[in-house]
Amino acid sequence: MKYVCELCGKVYDDTVGDIAHGIPAGTDFLSLTAYECPDCGSGKEAFVQAASGASAAQSTSDHDSQR
Repeated sequence: MKYVCELCGKVYDDTVGDIAHGIPAGTDFLSLTAYECPDCGSGKEAFVQAASGASAAQSTSDHDSQR
């Protein structure tokens, strides 16, 4: 599943996790007790489930590699 920060567009992808912030690949977003958007600092509540097949969405690793 992918979740998108409504404030900045950052994508959290369960299959990728967020290795840079200590969250291993395969970690379900909903199982996280707390999560802070690494780009804008928003809390977990700012993330919504991405529409399946959304072409504009990028995985966390794709997004980070573009910095």
